[in-house]
Amino acid sequence: MKLVIQANGLKDGVYAEPFAGGAGVAIALLLDGYVEQIIINDIDLSVYAFWYSVLNHTEELCEKIVSTSVSMDEWYIQKQVFTDKDPAFLLELGFATFFLNRTNRSGILNAGVIGGKYQTGEWKIDARYPKAWSFRWRMILMRH
Repeated sequence: MKLVIQANGLKDGVYAEPFAGGAGVAIALLLDGYVEQIIINDIDLSVYAFWYSVLNHTEELCEKIVSTSVSMDEWYIQKQVFTDKDPAFLLELGFATFFLNRTNRSGILNAGVIGGKYQTGEWKIDARYPKAWSFRWRMILMRH
């Protein structure tokens, strides 16, 4: 995408991504200085709720990331929040989406938990859960 932006003289413009998912391309373009602004959205309410929470409830989301226990009991709670998809509770849904992305196999929201429900696998539920990253998230978000 960077080459497309450069070849078409679109550097420092706006990049819009209607089905953002993890928004990896959009964020890379923004952080690498290829675009001045990104606009992201997603038809999936859970993905939308995550990005809404990142932008509008940054501190609360980071606090949830750090303070929430990464356990099978918590996995079941967050799985239920994710399944219910109540639009009245976007922060909770956004966090549940993050939690499942980090604790499920390959980050797939509808996959099973890393290590299995009895945690007998080689990798455990917290193998991809970056509690320490919340500081990095804050620093990135405060820049933009």
